[in-house]
Amino acid sequence: MTPKEKAEELYDKMYGKTPVRNLIIQIEEDKQYAKQCALVAVDEIIITRTSGVEFFYYWNEVKKEIQNL
Repeated sequence: MTPKEKAEELYDKMYGKTPVRNLIIQIEEDKQYAKQCALVAVDEIIITRTSGVEFFYYWNEVKKEIQNL
């Protein structure tokens, strides 16, 4: 799975956990909330795992892709 695909997967999972809203402004707030939750999850993965350079490169790329959503 590419970093972009993983970023989208994490974002979608987090967005699915936000409350359903009717107003466009609230939907945008929920999208930002989902992004922040996905970034926290990636940070936790990076902090708790010890592995090689490829591991850190991959998850840092996922983090960048989440920020670009």
